[in-house]
Amino acid sequence: MKIRAYLAILVAVSLIGGNAVRYFLSDQYSEVSELSKNSSSALLWQKDFQRVSSDVAQYLISTDLVIGSGESYLAPGALNKGEVITDEIRLLIASNFLPGGTIDLTMSVNDVLGINQFVQLVATGGSGDRAQELAVLLSSYDPIAMQLSRRFSALSTVVEQNVKEKSERFVEKQKSIQTLTVAVQVAFSLLVLLSWYWASRVISRPIQILRSEVESSSKGEPFRSVGFGPVEIQQLSESFSELTQSLSFQASHDPLTQLYNRRAFGRAMTDFLGQCEREGVSHTLCFIDLDHFKTINDTCGHAAGDELLAYVARLLTKHVRTSDVVARLGGDEFAILLHQCPIHKAETVANNIRDAIRDFNYHWQGDVYRIGASIGITEIHAASGLLEDLLNAADIACMQAKISGRDAVKVFDAEQDLVQQKRMEATSVNEIKSALEGNRFELYRQEIVPLQGNLDHGRHYEILLRMRDSSGTLISPAVFMPLVERYRLGTQVDRWVINAAIDWLMDNPKELDELGMCSINLSGQSVGCIDTRDFIADKLRDLQFPSHKLCFEVTETAAIMDLECAVELIAGLHQYGCRFALDDFGSGLSSFAYLKNLKVDFVKIDGVFVRDMLNSESDRATVKAINDVAKATGKRTIAEFVESENIAKELKGLGIEFGQGYHFDKPSPLVAKPYVVEQSA
Repeated sequence: MKIRAYLAILVAVSLIGGNAVRYFLSDQYSEVSELSKNSSSALLWQKDFQRVSSDVAQYLISTDLVIGSGESYLAPGALNKGEVITDEIRLLIASNFLPGGTIDLTMSVNDVLGINQFVQLVATGGSGDRAQELAVLLSSYDPIAMQLSRRFSALSTVVEQNVKEKSERFVEKQKSIQTLTVAVQVAFSLLVLLSWYWASRVISRPIQILRSEVESSSKGEPFRSVGFGPVEIQQLSESFSELTQSLSFQASHDPLTQLYNRRAFGRAMTDFLGQCEREGVSHTLCFIDLDHFKTINDTCGHAAGDELLAYVARLLTKHVRTSDVVARLGGDEFAILLHQCPIHKAETVANNIRDAIRDFNYHWQGDVYRIGASIGITEIHAASGLLEDLLNAADIACMQAKISGRDAVKVFDAEQDLVQQKRMEATSVNEIKSALEGNRFELYRQEIVPLQGNLDHGRHYEILLRMRDSSGTLISPAVFMPLVERYRLGTQVDRWVINAAIDWLMDNPKELDELGMCSINLSGQSVGCIDTRDFIADKLRDLQFPSHKLCFEVTETAAIMDLECAVELIAGLHQYGCRFALDDFGSGLSSFAYLKNLKVDFVKIDGVFVRDMLNSESDRATVKAINDVAKATGKRTIAEFVESENIAKELKGLGIEFGQGYHFDKPSPLVAKPYVVEQSA
């Protein structure tokens, strides 16, 4: 039943119970009222009877005097009194107030009539001896008079007893109805209270259980649905259970391939290491990096790349057992945990996977594409060390496979591969430092387009960074930015970008006039650097740059890792008019919890949810939820990776305010002059 049904039952019980009490007590009170009337009527008739009894006594005295003395002048008064008494007794008989005394009253009337005849004889006189006549009359009169006197005396006792009985019945009934009224009221109150308690328990108990389950699920425990109570609560419980399962799945699985993500894979690795320590067994880790995938992704677009990754994911799962774990670590990188699998068997599995990927023909818009896979293998045992060491070892082996010509399988060799890896990283880091010093970084831009009409005045675009190596090849930030972060070069690179972008805009007044807002990314190192705010503020002040046209983007991960510094940086630059966007929002489990603490102006929804939202209801629900929460906290939303008209329409329908992606604009070079980087403090 629904909550309204339980409340309706409670109201119905109250109304029905109240009416039942009213009808029941109404009959009882009617009876008491009737007894009260009878008792009052009996008292009134008792007074009338007492008056008649008094008149009868007076009447007998007057008749005694008339008959005893023979004085005829007294007879009329006695006769009149007798007639009055007769009428009064007849009224008593007619009222039927004393059903058991009707005969006696009737006989009393006859007695009075008989005595009146004697009095009439005295009044008319006699023809003989007067004294003798009176003596005869008196002898006949005395028995009748005594009988009348005794009868009224007896009737007086009956009347008094009748009044007493009616009065006692009334008092007894009155006490009874008072007791009954209290009992009925108490019973009715208990009925209402019990009904209320029942309804309250039926409604509040499942709510309490639901709240408890929600609190438990927030601590990582499994959520159990509430299977009783009102329909609304059960539906809410089922919806929350589905949402919890969906969020749990999203938290542990890659939305594109449905494989484990990096976080869930890390937990599985930890479990495998624990099993090695407890049972002395060994496992194998395979690190897979697709060859030539970037070419397809750049040539055909992200939609083709995503479809290809999904095909590869299904292919990987076909070549492993159910006890093995397959994960997508990011981009075109995959990993496989082979449960209790020795190295030589793992090599066979890896080679089969490599051959299957190499032989796979990918068709896109009439063209056929082929890719390869470089696979690194390392053994997992009790002495393998930390989780990071294992991943690093497999990554190094994979890199060696790429160096050896790609499309190869390489087993990690600790003595040789670590030395080679250090050399590669040193070379890459030197390339980055050389690019900073030789101004071989280049700025690109990509438009951010309003989806809900002209929300802002002027152009809105994001500044993107590319690097040219010593041979002149353009390098994607996906390649060099991880090393920038690892070797703490993020602050220097960020300052190069800030200097380059602001100087170029100042040198191109027309571009600056047309600009509504320019977004520049800040690394986590810049967020945590105490001098970042002062550096930006000094730059804006020295050039008198319109700071309201700058928006700095900070990734959700960087903000959460150093929340206090992020909050301070945002607040500090807000004072100068700069705006902030929270980039890649939705990638963390605690996104909504941290959002209210970060006073950013824009929320950029992570593209992993946008790209497949037309095919994934959970992705669409996530995009909608992020937009709803952002609006509730006064922030504007930007959707990344908008790669088709259908996605743009769906985002517009959900109320997303801005879109960014290949559907609207591909990154294009921002022509800039050479810049000299300032050293970080």
